[in-house]
Amino acid sequence: MNLKDKIKQKWNIKTNKDFWLIMLVFSLAGVSTGTFRRIILPLIGFKETTPLWINILASIPICMTIYLLGTLFWGTVLGQSWFFNPRMKRRINFLRGRKN
Repeated sequence: MNLKDKIKQKWNIKTNKDFWLIMLVFSLAGVSTGTFRRIILPLIGFKETTPLWINILASIPICMTIYLLGTLFWGTVLGQSWFFNPRMKRRINFLRGRKN
């Protein structure tokens, strides 16, 4: 059994098409995160002279939020919301400190 088949079994993915669309969603969400980060940081006042440690600390919550929203957006656009919505709901509840 190869890695793709193990992932499909673990995540309960039925078809190869769904598997590749889910992988595409992860990729597009990652690219979107980098793109929007470069747009958002200057809008909230970050400049090239901003110390690196401040830039890194501010980027962590911004990138996490953009990635969550990106996976929901791209998952819906590509018809994979059945896969991403429950996982993102659990992740958001975890960040809020809720059990369910």
